[in-house]
Amino acid sequence: MRVLVQNILAILVVATLAGCDGATNDPGRDQPLQIAGATLRPGQLPAPPAEDPTGPLQVTAIELTSGHAGPGEQRSISGRTTSAAYAVALQLAGEGDGYWVQPVDGLDPQQAGERTWAATLAVGYGVAPGPKKLRVAAVGASGALGPSREVALCVTPNYPDNLNSCDPTRPPPDQIVQLAWDRDADLDLEIVRPDGSVLSAKKGGTAATGLLDVDAGANCGGDALRRENAVWSEAAPKGHYVARARLVNACGQPAVRLRVQVLRKVATTNGFTVNATLAWQGELLGSQADSAAPALAVAAWDVK
Repeated sequence: MRVLVQNILAILVVATLAGCDGATNDPGRDQPLQIAGATLRPGQLPAPPAEDPTGPLQVTAIELTSGHAGPGEQRSISGRTTSAAYAVALQLAGEGDGYWVQPVDGLDPQQAGERTWAATLAVGYGVAPGPKKLRVAAVGASGALGPSREVALCVTPNYPDNLNSCDPTRPPPDQIVQLAWDRDADLDLEIVRPDGSVLSAKKGGTAATGLLDVDAGANCGGDALRRENAVWSEAAPKGHYVARARLVNACGQPAVRLRVQVLRKVATTNGFTVNATLAWQGELLGSQADSAAPALAVAAWDVK
């Protein structure tokens, strides 16, 4: 594979790029799990017992809106406890050094002797993709914990992988090219294909020639994604590819740090996985923003 990185005087290459996975105030940035409005306490929730005990502090039901979540994505979770519970404790099993405590609500009119509870959670950016367990326990008036229950939650990566991270038998896309940046600005990813055609927000494609998943930051909307992915669900045509980055609007930022990475599908003994084959990182100055100027070529590679 040939790798070409074009350094241009106006681009300042940096050695590290912390923050291209989302904003510093995005949900989950500092903790492996965030619960909106809850209180963080140190410690670990015990694993569920082999048999359900009959003590006064019990989680009697758990409902999760989705069994998978990507970094920073919010999910609603709710359920019921026995009437002795004052709160519920939630933790991503094996992740972090604390758990979140969320007060329960009133008695459930349809379930005698039980209280309802609800929370909004988000997975942190530092959590490795893959199947996880979300652990929940009832909390008494003195802070005592009841036995835990677990519900499955798969953490997906910040690129579309067809849920391959949750089930390796599901084939991921053949090729993914991601542009990510660190602050609110309008950047566009462009790909020059082997035949010279361009994939961009204005020039689409197909599953075989590449599709962009989203036009992030358009019109300085300030969305939390700060990344765009070009995805080849089918086999990417062979030949030479060039990734370009266009700073459409700096949105008042003096500079924007960015990263481009290329990921390819790889067969394994258990199915498939995704490997990064190329990564480039650098910085664009706000003064370079120009939607009409030629986009800057930042990396190139060959598909053989």
